[in-house]
Amino acid sequence: MKLLKSTFVWLAIIISICACVTANAAETQAKKVLKVAFPETRGICETYADGTRGGVVYEWLVEIAKYTGWEYEFIGDSISQSIKNMEHNKYDLMGAVLKSPGFGENLYYPEHLMGYSYSLLIYNKNDQNIKGFDIKSLEGKTIGVFAKATDKIKRLNNVLEFNDIKSDIKYYGTSDEFESSLDNGEVDLLLVSDLFNKLADYNVALRFNSEPCYIVARKDDPETSAQLNEAIKKAKPCFKNSFLSITVTLLYSQNRKVRLYIKMAHLR
Repeated sequence: MKLLKSTFVWLAIIISICACVTANAAETQAKKVLKVAFPETRGICETYADGTRGGVVYEWLVEIAKYTGWEYEFIGDSISQSIKNMEHNKYDLMGAVLKSPGFGENLYYPEHLMGYSYSLLIYNKNDQNIKGFDIKSLEGKTIGVFAKATDKIKRLNNVLEFNDIKSDIKYYGTSDEFESSLDNGEVDLLLVSDLFNKLADYNVALRFNSEPCYIVARKDDPETSAQLNEAIKKAKPCFKNSFLSITVTLLYSQNRKVRLYIKMAHLR
């Protein structure tokens, strides 16, 4: 009888140990850590002095993790380097990505957007010959464009033609040459999106048209892609005004009252 009781006790202990091991193994397996491109961009991807993170991409990722159980390793490369690395499958996710011809063949674009981005013409703050949102002041100016941004360029030409503005368009094949052209005095304005990381350093001459913006994954990882798509679908109601708030925050970043109001409106 004692032997039987002892056998039952040991059996119960073994079962308990196996259950704990199984639970721990399942928990470990469930924690999927993804590498996320996180280029420092005001209002989009921000890392603060105390090491905490913010921006609308980060807020999306936090919300997505509620449905996927994902954890993240954030990598703070520059925007141009982040784009290159994402194309070469060195990251698992990247936020605030636009669709453009010849780009993103290795990327999975979810069915659901994370929001919209606007096209902007920006110019140096010390340029007195251009007036903000006065399209007539663009007459005769040289506009630098990134050659691969064909949709943006087409819309720009439509805007200029509709307003009977004659401007020169200068094309750049690399992002580094493109981004430095305004400071080097090669052009008078740059055609960028409102996701441009140096936007606060310049004035805005014109804003027009919106483009769909995505959180993308690697196309060669269908499991992550499917989970991302489903999670964005569930999280989307929380971000109805997210890209409206980004646009306003970036354009009026000097006005703290406006930034505070927009942030409060976004959180409601």
